[in-house]
Amino acid sequence: AGAVNIFYGSSKGISVAGNHTLSQDTDSVAGTAEAGDLFGGSLTAGDFNKDGFADLVVGVSGEDIEQIADAGAVNIFGSASGISVSGNHTLSQGTDGVSGAPEKGDRFGAVKRDIPL
Repeated sequence: AGAVNIFYGSSKGISVAGNHTLSQDTDSVAGTAEAGDLFGGSLTAGDFNKDGFADLVVGVSGEDIEQIADAGAVNIFGSASGISVSGNHTLSQGTDGVSGAPEKGDRFGAVKRDIPL
C-alpha cells in the first residue's frame, strides 16, 4: 500500500524528534490503503502554492480511480506548521484543471522510467 515517513531538519541536521508517518490509513488522507497503491512510490517537494512553506507531493500511482485500475493520483501536503494532512489535496486525471481522463494503467503520479512497472 505504501507510506511516507516525515523527518524534519535543523541547523544540527535531521532529527527523529517530531517525525510522523503518512499513508492512506491516516485520518483526512483521501483513499484507502490497498495492496499495490504505491503511496510514496514517487515524491517531490517545493513551494507549489507559493505561501513561503515547502509542500510535499506524494505519488499514488497504483490508485484506482472509481473502477479504473491503476489510473493513479497524487496527494499534496503542506502548511505553515510543516507537512500535515491539514488542507491536503488529491489530484488525478479527471480532476478539474488536470489534463486527460483516468485510464486503466495510466499510473498518474509515477516517476517516468525507462523500464515498465
